[in-house]
Amino acid sequence: MEKQESVWSMANLRKSKSGLPVNVWLDEGQTYKNAGHGYRLKFQTNRQNQWTNNELATMTISDTPRVIGEHGLSARVIKELEDFVVRNKNLLMQLADMKIDFFQFVERMR
Repeated sequence: MEKQESVWSMANLRKSKSGLPVNVWLDEGQTYKNAGHGYRLKFQTNRQNQWTNNELATMTISDTPRVIGEHGLSARVIKELEDFVVRNKNLLMQLADMKIDFFQFVERMR
């Protein structure tokens, strides 16, 4: 069984900065290793501007991202998240492995 990870050990990337339709949380300190799973990010399951930590789902970081958990978002929103993950996969993994910091990620993300 996987260990539960906390969003408090992840960096919040607001939708106003990312251009995504939802806020996301990015692993910036090997949370994935401590939780016993692969690379992942968390995303808000609502489209509110302010961040919330009680309405989240997970997406794997890979060439073929998949959603883990309930979300209720449209297929278009999920596709935007998947495209973001694919475009930034290497940067997201470097961030999670502490090879770059959050600010470097934001500067380089596409």
